[in-house]
Amino acid sequence: MISLIVIFGLLFVSTQIAAKPESECPEICPAIYMPVCEEAMINGKLVRCLFGNSCEAGRSACRHEINWRHLSQKDGKCETSPFQLCRQYL
Repeated sequence: MISLIVIFGLLFVSTQIAAKPESECPEICPAIYMPVCEEAMINGKLVRCLFGNSCEAGRSACRHEINWRHLSQKDGKCETSPFQLCRQYL
């Protein structure tokens, strides 16, 4: 009886692991504000955006297949592209 429970338990765990695709982008990020400034060439234009944290930048990179490059923020400032432009990549 115990071996039957163990077998069903292992089967359940293995199907749960297999059901989640590894290439999936994160749906949510922690609500921790640690802003990061990133830039990328998108359609021949240099776009610079400020993300709430590195998870949000990574999620954007994954969802939109953009290779964001981290920029150091001088004096805590990030000279960003217009908000409308960045908003589409959040």
